[in-house]
Amino acid sequence: MNIDGYGDVYILNEYAESVKSSKDYKICSSDSDIKPSEILNYLKADMLVIMTGGYVRSSYIMNYVHHYEYELASSKDTETRRVRKSRLCYIARENSLVDVRGFDGEINFREWIGGDVGGRLYLLPLRRMERILTDIRRMEEGIEFDFLESKIYIRPFVYVPSDSSVPVMYAKYSGAFRNKIIADIGTGTGILAVLSAQSGALRVIAADINPAAVMCAENNAEKSGFGEIIKVVESDMFGNIQEKFDVIMFNAPWVQGKPKNMYELAIFDDGYSVLKRFISDAGAFLNPGGVILLQLSDISQKTDGCLDILYNLLESYGFYISDTSSIRRKNRMFGKRETVYLFEIRVK
Repeated sequence: MNIDGYGDVYILNEYAESVKSSKDYKICSSDSDIKPSEILNYLKADMLVIMTGGYVRSSYIMNYVHHYEYELASSKDTETRRVRKSRLCYIARENSLVDVRGFDGEINFREWIGGDVGGRLYLLPLRRMERILTDIRRMEEGIEFDFLESKIYIRPFVYVPSDSSVPVMYAKYSGAFRNKIIADIGTGTGILAVLSAQSGALRVIAADINPAAVMCAENNAEKSGFGEIIKVVESDMFGNIQEKFDVIMFNAPWVQGKPKNMYELAIFDDGYSVLKRFISDAGAFLNPGGVILLQLSDISQKTDGCLDILYNLLESYGFYISDTSSIRRKNRMFGKRETVYLFEIRVK
């Protein structure tokens, strides 16, 4: 993309569609008397907004956009709101923000954004910048959970639970882990693997297709003191797994759509192909009397029938749901309410 005064500016792959669909761009300095409401109106008009000037005030403007994001689109059109918010950007080069003052800190942006930007200028959405700062803090300080005796540390491009509400659902099954052989498919940070080991599991195989997640889970297994019990493997579902298990855990990606990077593999499932593969393969890796603990949100039920797909798959492959628990919460990514289910699944 060519921007006056800057020349060609690279667009990160995951934001290419939203940037290219913008109608025009506007360069706005936070040092001017521009009002946050004006920035909001530019975004509503499908403009790409590039911020320069003082970092602190541009962060304030981002907070304003967060607070009034409901004005960016109708209450049901969460995708349009998400796209428009991502059009509020900085221009960066290497690990520096261009024409932005007052940013205190040294960050290896390239480690966190992915893509080969080289020495080129590139667009860095403010909301992505915020996420990077949050994730760096979590990487350095760790995250505490009430049900864990150790902190969880993260790495770039590893999905992090936004709060304890979802993993705590598995904690209610901690008694089912004692003296059992456990599989944690799509382990991510390894939080569920650590939970099961802490609850007395004999052995845990934690698998993930994302190499960054494998490194992250290995680190958390060691720091939690369960490095001898938890074995982390890089595996596409059950691809590199040979043994059978008493309990298989799977926090399924919950949104119908195509992932744009490794991080989004934990969120988006194109045509629910991942869910379909898991259900079709899982039975072969269960010991007699074994159980599957599968978590899935209903956020795509109205549009894509995700729960109906799950129920049909279970019936087709000879499973039944023996118990169900759920929580109701606001989804941080899409800004709408969802019900997250944890299904206890057994072979008929």
